[in-house]
Amino acid sequence: MIVVSSSFNIISDEIRNAYNPFESCASAQMLIKNERSDEMILSVSRRTDIPNYYSEWFYNRIKEGFLYVRNPMNAHQISEIKITPDVVDCIVFWTKNPLPMIKRLDEIKDYNYYFQFTLTGYGNDVEINLPNKKTKIIELTMIGVILVGILIFIIIDYQNLLDKFKLVFIEKNGTSRILKGLLNTFMISISGLILGLIIGTLINILNFSKSNHVIMIILRKLCSYYLSIFRGTPLMVQLLIIYFIIFASVRGQELTIAIIAYGLNSGAYVCEILRGGINAVPKGQLEAGLSLGFSYNQTMKKIIIPQAIRNAFPSIGNEFISLIKETSIVGFIGAVELTKVFKEIATATFQYTMAYLIMGIIYFVIVLIISKLFQLFERKVLRYD
Repeated sequence: MIVVSSSFNIISDEIRNAYNPFESCASAQMLIKNERSDEMILSVSRRTDIPNYYSEWFYNRIKEGFLYVRNPMNAHQISEIKITPDVVDCIVFWTKNPLPMIKRLDEIKDYNYYFQFTLTGYGNDVEINLPNKKTKIIELTMIGVILVGILIFIIIDYQNLLDKFKLVFIEKNGTSRILKGLLNTFMISISGLILGLIIGTLINILNFSKSNHVIMIILRKLCSYYLSIFRGTPLMVQLLIIYFIIFASVRGQELTIAIIAYGLNSGAYVCEILRGGINAVPKGQLEAGLSLGFSYNQTMKKIIIPQAIRNAFPSIGNEFISLIKETSIVGFIGAVELTKVFKEIATATFQYTMAYLIMGIIYFVIVLIISKLFQLFERKVLRYD
């Protein structure tokens, strides 16, 4: 429940006696809006704990810019209450778990708001839908200790670390080589994912096709062998076989061969991701399309596939992140990527600790940014309204 408050002394005695303005929503909302629409405080939400349980609903109301309120004294009367930034002075969130809202705070950046966080001594047997307090406190304590330790180390050994940083990045032409390796890493990952999406889509078209032609049966069997081989062997083994055996006579095209190997490997996993997305769509959707007169192919194209993409999108994002991390083995066939560049820099400067720490930080930042971008795209574009 949401309490909308502007000035409690304007609420009539009848409503005041019937409803507590701190824990009721409907009566105060309608009267207050009518009396003083220029000042409003949203109290979200006391007993209901909207931030923990109904944050999706709340963000939808913010997106719409209003909510409907039924008059408790007249069930047939419904008022529209504006909750736009020009009307709402402040939002107060009352919650025992603000985590469901934290990732989407950018959606209320135009509002003034703060959180009232309640911490109790109850265990998980009572508060079953809340994070474990001891675990969270231990995690935060460990993170704090690690960050403080790193900060102290940097302060004490500042000049030495700066010299090593300059040696890795500035001398030996480090910056340009790292940028080249980073570009190749993205090229292999993106191209491999695109190739994997094409392969996975084609295989699913074959598998979900209703045709029983002998050629289709043979193709399905070959696809099953392909999936078994590429999902049952390590990526490094596949890369070495493709480079040293299949393309043994081709040299100087290490990057292209790496893209082919990663695309074939990704195609096997993307195929299963898409298959899972299609199977996750309720069967009633297919039956409904057919009952409306659509053909099987039309139903798949217009009804099933769009929903399957929504279902599979998070897993496709994870596959892309995995490809980025797995590019670290491309150096085994001589292709230049991020890991190989830092290995060469470390060997030339003898600064192994600094070089590999920077490499790890770069990988972490890349994965973090990509994860956020996929989450943002999923929330803004692929969400159900």
